[in-house]
Parts: sequence; C-alpha cells; structure tokens
Amino acid sequence: MEATTEPGKPMLRQLGRWQLRAQGTPMWLFVQFLGVHLHESVDDQTGLTGHYNFSLNWQPDTWQPIGTPEDSLGPAMKQQLGLKLTKQKVEVPLLIIQSASKPTEN
Repeated sequence: MEATTEPGKPMLRQLGRWQLRAQGTPMWLFVQFLGVHLHESVDDQTGLTGHYNFSLNWQPDTWQPIGTPEDSLGPAMKQQLGLKLTKQKVEVPLLIIQSASKPTEN
C-alpha cells in the first residue's frame, strides 16, 4: 500500500469477486467498502488520513465469519496491506424514538 499525493477522483474498483484495486482512495472509503462486503459495521481505527494506491487479492475456500481462523480476508489484508482486521464488540450510541406525530400547521 503506497500513499499518493496525486490529485483526482478516488477510485475503488472490485475487479473480481475476491480482487480489489484502489487508486487515490482514502481509508474511509475502503472501510465503507469492507462494511458493505462483510455485511458488518466496520470502524476505521488506522488513523490514516491520506489517499492510497493498493491491490488486494484473497481467495476463501469457503465463506467463514470474519475473525475466525478459516477467514482469509484478514490474513490477506495483513500480508498485502499491513492492516489488521479484527472482530470485536464495541458500544455504539442508540437513539430510541418513543413517539412521533405529524407537525402542526402554523
């Protein structure tokens, strides 16, 4: 993974089911992609604020939940990008709406 200062529109492209290429991509966009791909909430704790060029390739034998020993995405990210992907429970804020009504006319 290399940092880039090239101006332009970030591009994050999935080339195949298990292949990804990024050009000028900020970490928040990659994290958002991971969340959609994994069907999980993903929190960026890297502290990386730049834009990056990288490729990521992984090939799971079978689908396994992230964070299990059989999962291949985490090891691929560690080996190819130097990023650690772990599953952990975190507290999230929750908003509870107890009632709702139509607004009144003025």
